[in-house]
Amino acid sequence: MMLLPACRDTSQPHAPLTREAYIWQQQWRDPVEAAAATASRELDSLAVLAAVIRFPKGSIAPQTQYVEVPWQRLKEHGKPIAVVVRLGTPTPSFDVGHAEHETGALRTAIHATLEMLSTAGLSPSEIQVDFDCPEKKLAAYAQVMRDLRAQWPKEKWSITSLPSWLGAKGFKELVQTTGSYILQVHSLKLPPPGRAATLCDEQRSLHWAKQADKVGVPFRIALPTYRSEVLYDAGGKLLDVISEDLPQDKTIRAASRSVAVADPAAMARLVKQWTAEPPEHLTGLIWFRVPVEGDRRNWSMPAFLKVLQGEAPAPKLEPVVELDPSGIWKISIRQTGDGMALWPLQVTVRLASGAVVESTDARPEYAAGTAPNGVTFQLTRDARARVPEMPAGDPLYVGWVRGGSSKPEVSLTTATVSEMLGQ
Repeated sequence: MMLLPACRDTSQPHAPLTREAYIWQQQWRDPVEAAAATASRELDSLAVLAAVIRFPKGSIAPQTQYVEVPWQRLKEHGKPIAVVVRLGTPTPSFDVGHAEHETGALRTAIHATLEMLSTAGLSPSEIQVDFDCPEKKLAAYAQVMRDLRAQWPKEKWSITSLPSWLGAKGFKELVQTTGSYILQVHSLKLPPPGRAATLCDEQRSLHWAKQADKVGVPFRIALPTYRSEVLYDAGGKLLDVISEDLPQDKTIRAASRSVAVADPAAMARLVKQWTAEPPEHLTGLIWFRVPVEGDRRNWSMPAFLKVLQGEAPAPKLEPVVELDPSGIWKISIRQTGDGMALWPLQVTVRLASGAVVESTDARPEYAAGTAPNGVTFQLTRDARARVPEMPAGDPLYVGWVRGGSSKPEVSLTTATVSEMLGQ
């Protein structure tokens, strides 16, 4: 008898992908609660950061910060809530048979978090561990997760993982232990000083999804909505990577900067692709993170809700021309669309027939130049490297020109994120 290889039963349709998103703020203010309420109406569930554990360098005593989450108000939204406990760099001794410090810290934080949820009348839909585990220590991580699952056997568990783990020794054992995992495809390859890059490469993400599917364990994919700023000193040494707004009293001096951004159009294409043809073991998409009003390093909520549907947001830029009392024409740009609008690559100003340009100037990010019967304002190379965004609302002043009494015509040369990055 000849045995044929098992094949996937294509007669059974793939279940719809779940839609989730993280709330990662460590201080819950009114805008965060408002964002949670809006997102809850569109998502299947929220994953909420509940605690952050750190081991100071050279110490085995953990420092745990609990987020004061309004669990009771989240309950009122009526959607499942997953809790996330983050563990940073492990202790130097972390290894198979020597994971008691990490296990103990996680156990304490999870127990306290579950107590807080219970007080609010909530049960978590999932306990998620976000751990910066060294790739060579995945077997020790599996030991940690076995111990945690043994203590709370009725809970659903998951971990975050990196694409580099997919082929690593011990990875399959780890995710089989947890039962599911989240593949973060927004792995940041740091751009060099003065350059820009994308946070999530579209083609590599599709490749990683296929690679993850071969592991044979249910997984979700985490996609980015944010931007990171990379800071360097004068010698090109990395100082910090900032992906969230800093407190007002904290500043970091840097000699040069670069940025990495999430491209809404590319993310929408991934959503559309995976929704139409999901890998067999892919169960959902989870976004990092829910947009909050005032968060300058994230998409707007309207843009996020568009991408959720697999649609690219539609930014719309309109020129604003005003005659100043001094007799100069002030040129500004207003963003009226629902997408992430980038500053125009070029603003061209043409004066009325017969008018002559007497003088002109531009803001520092634009260089003033000449054009037939007018001027141009060209976005500088340094400004392009920052991939500058325009929020909806207040106009962005670009420059001015003196010449003629009739209102000049203004045209814009715009760019997508990929075009701005030169891809």
